Amino acid sequence: MVSANNTSKYCSSDHISIRLGIDSDIPQIITLQSFWLNQPYVNKKGFLFGSPYSEFELKQIISNQHLIIATVDSSFAGYFLVDDVSRNNLTEKYRAQLRILKQQFAGKVCPRAQIAISPNYLGRGISKLLTKSMISRLNNEYESVFSMVSKQNCNIQKHIRNNWKIIHQDHLMYYVKLELRSF
Repeated sequence: MVSANNTSKYCSSDHISIRLGIDSDIPQIITLQSFWLNQPYVNKKGFLFGSPYSEFELKQIISNQHLIIATVDSSFAGYFLVDDVSRNNLTEKYRAQLRILKQQFAGKVCPRAQIAISPNYLGRGISKLLTKSMISRLNNEYESVFSMVSKQNCNIQKHIRNNWKIIHQDHLMYYVKLELRSF
């Protein structure tokens, strides 16, 4: 477990912990995922796009230890998952785009990532802590992680600050990669 105790950026009562996801986290993950999937694309706090992960897919991802959870004072605050197992339509679109951009990558690449923070805990550095924790979990398994960020998502600068690099873009998306050995 990674823990980040109080810093000047956090409220004095905040205690942020990062741990592996477990099956009992799935209802909270689905609720948070549904919240962000239902946000309009013009939402300044962000949004998710595509189809939600099913309980079955989340159990597979958890079983592979590819999902981590952030808690603040023991309350669920967000998650970061990497997905190389699901076969839903959106993940297949990620895989197809990754094949097009394969020259941008060396070694084994995880084809999809998703991070979501509860609106109650935005602005506390949780996404950065989750990213650092996921990097340390995956850097012996993958060289990098691929993802897609909508150009309508106002949080692209947060992704960049968290070490995601834009490797390509079109009129709808930024195509980004997270190098796991360079953070």
